[in-house]
Amino acid sequence: MANPYGPRILELVFQVANVPTLRTHLFEYMPLYSTRAMNLPLPTYVGLAVFTGVVIWMLVVNYKQIPLWQHVTAALFLFLELNERRHLGVSSFVLAALAVPHLKPLEAVFRQRMVVSVAALLMSGGILWAKASGAMGVGPGLLRTGIDTAILPKNAVEYFKVNRPPDNLFNSYGPGGYLLYFLGPETKVFMDGRFFVFDISVWDDLLAIEDGRMTIDAACEKYGFQTFFIYIKEDLANPNHLANRLTVHPEFRLMYFDDAYAVFVRDAPATRDYLAEREFRHLSPFAANRALNALGDLSTRAEVLREVERTMRISQESGTAIALAVYVHRHVGDTPRARELLDRGLELHPRNRVLQRMHAELTPQKQGN
Repeated sequence: MANPYGPRILELVFQVANVPTLRTHLFEYMPLYSTRAMNLPLPTYVGLAVFTGVVIWMLVVNYKQIPLWQHVTAALFLFLELNERRHLGVSSFVLAALAVPHLKPLEAVFRQRMVVSVAALLMSGGILWAKASGAMGVGPGLLRTGIDTAILPKNAVEYFKVNRPPDNLFNSYGPGGYLLYFLGPETKVFMDGRFFVFDISVWDDLLAIEDGRMTIDAACEKYGFQTFFIYIKEDLANPNHLANRLTVHPEFRLMYFDDAYAVFVRDAPATRDYLAEREFRHLSPFAANRALNALGDLSTRAEVLREVERTMRISQESGTAIALAVYVHRHVGDTPRARELLDRGLELHPRNRVLQRMHAELTPQKQGN
């Protein structure tokens, strides 16, 4: 149960060592100490620093009483923790188990109930403050249940359970496991988080497709892709971003988008019926001018408004969909509807910068006396 892979687990170590891009692209394989990978929430680093300091202090103060094997074990797991952040969980467990029997100097402090109670309240309050302020990196506000759709494609999956995307499917690395679990086995993914069960050439091709070293046409020819399911929260200003390249590609049509993911389907004889009722012909967060041009033509204006309502429905009122809806209704002169949508958007997505900017534009400025 602890290691279902048997001796093959050692292969993973050599795979990671032999493929440098894994340590720069995959969060769990990034080193904890690298300044290029300082992307954990600040409270996490503070807690790790305190915990590691206590362990090192314990080793130094009690170095004569602690057996050599415990020193070696602690050093090994400290190294694993710093070398790859995926080891944080098991390292913390082992280091705590080694440290606890040697913390006798702190026993007198732990026996003072008032001190322990105050410390526990302060720690709990600090954690709640970090969560409410957004310092934990998982959004502001207090704890709540549900799935974070900024990370997992929950809304997209609910849509594609009913509207199965045409095979074959290219997907960004991050959502692969989620797609496989909820859309499989009918829908097959290109790659998921178990990179070690794929040939390393698949990983290399995934990066090449995303950064443009392999063209979309070459990728489709090699793998037969009809659908691209991609993560869109990073670097969209770059014209080489895969979403932007698919937007201008003559054979691909936008089918779905929300705040984190977009789906494009190839326009081919086998997919034409599928596209007929699902394609966004005018509305796109990657080409706002399309909607603007369509709104200027009375024959297509109504279609743009229908697309606005559809994207809000299928993306379950994503911030991107609402921002486009506000944009469209402002352009056609329906300011009351634009304000209504904007209020709804800020209620659901209070930190969405586009909605905040729109709110500033639609809010009359108070004049000084």
